Amino acid sequence: GNNRLDTLTNLLHDNSIALLLLIPGIGETVRIRGKAIISTDPKLIKKCQAQGPDPLTVMVITVSKIYFQCRRALVRSKLWLAQSLSETNMLPTAGDLLAEAAAISAVEADAYDKNMDEYVAKTLYER
Repeated sequence: GNNRLDTLTNLLHDNSIALLLLIPGIGETVRIRGKAIISTDPKLIKKCQAQGPDPLTVMVITVSKIYFQCRRALVRSKLWLAQSLSETNMLPTAGDLLAEAAAISAVEADAYDKNMDEYVAKTLYER
């Protein structure tokens, strides 16, 4: 996680949760709705261990509904089409969004974007 704890804080106020599972190239998605709790159970944490520091908490989800979502929205969005990916340069970057939300300078936003690939390469792990 990002250690901001936004989701965990939200769950303390309302434990309702919804997940949308996407698999690149596959049109259908799986939607899950349920209730979540935050757990510090060592056995559950051990199951979630990966490279890097162990999680401090895990989320346990009790599923109330699970269903497929048809592919129409993904087809319309052209999400998995390679030619649609080239249009992403028209979107704001993460640095642009950060500058807007946190009132940082354009120079800082540009540095954020330029350093992201290196940061991801250093911190990414393969499961």
